Amino acid sequence: MSIEETFAKSEKTDAILLVTEYCFTAETPPARKPKSEKPVKLHVNKALLSYHSDYFKKLFEMNSGNEFPIEVNSLNVFAVALSQIQNNPMKFEYWDYDRIVGMIDEFQLPAAKRHLELFLISQNFHRNDMIRRADKYKMKELLKHALPLLAAEKEFSSFSKDTLSNETAVLLFNRMMEIRHRMPPSKTVSEPDYNSVFAKTDETDAILVVDGKKLHVNKAVLSYYSDYFKTLFESEFKEKSMNEIPIEDVDFESFASFLSLVLKDPIMPTVNNAEKLLELADRFLLPAAKCHVKYVLLPSSVDTLNKIRIADKFQLNDILENTLWKFRDVARNQNVLENPIYQSLSMETKAKLFFQYIK
Repeated sequence: MSIEETFAKSEKTDAILLVTEYCFTAETPPARKPKSEKPVKLHVNKALLSYHSDYFKKLFEMNSGNEFPIEVNSLNVFAVALSQIQNNPMKFEYWDYDRIVGMIDEFQLPAAKRHLELFLISQNFHRNDMIRRADKYKMKELLKHALPLLAAEKEFSSFSKDTLSNETAVLLFNRMMEIRHRMPPSKTVSEPDYNSVFAKTDETDAILVVDGKKLHVNKAVLSYYSDYFKTLFESEFKEKSMNEIPIEDVDFESFASFLSLVLKDPIMPTVNNAEKLLELADRFLLPAAKCHVKYVLLPSSVDTLNKIRIADKFQLNDILENTLWKFRDVARNQNVLENPIYQSLSMETKAKLFFQYIK
């Protein structure tokens, strides 16, 4: 989607960022000057940006009105960075990665950084490159993913003390000793801290109760992401006047993990709970949650037909397009017409498989 489409005015927007792109002059010392006289208008949601960014929270608190000037060195990079916390994140090219992360850090958008982190995990980049970026940008999940991929001592020689933190250097040494002494990689999976993710703060104003356990949430943020919660919080039914709103027929851990995916500190999805999280995203009309799950499924060892089934069922076009090319080998080695997974696919996806097969 274009910048204009991504940041178009809608019923969910209530503020305008007047974005001016600047460049530096050739003078000594160089001075900043705008590239154009007319700023570009980006329509945004105040509550959403205030929740996800301390920078924007202060900006909106210090200035009244609904138009806010912003100066950036790249409009496109800024728009991509900002869109990562919205329902419709913009796609980006790998070579812009470092600039986008830099913009995310400048405007204090940690949840947007998680999208970039998951993108790297989902791609087949060199493990040493992933480790350097994980260290540089403080991406813990990326580091957990990349360290076990190191399989020989010679792979460690490219790291330099000038470019790595002490913490990462120690983790690298630990992994090198595991390889030398033929030990299994250290387990880095930790139990999710639901109490921390859903703790009561000055930003929470509602409580969802699942299996008797309380989840403190922000009404405006959930209303932005989900029409289900928007209706729930705005309805004239009894829920509106209740301090605690029960959510029925869901498992606490699955629901909390799912809901965290649009919050500041999302809980990392796994291949094991991916399909359940996608089901909850559809049930509670929260499409933004699917982005996190998509990045986990893309590099996973889930077999080709099951990936196609999941992509078809939950309309994950990125996964479908990424997996289609593998279908030819599957169909050559087995009669897919007798496979119940193939039979369950939509007519549209079956047609795509046919055209992929005859390429």
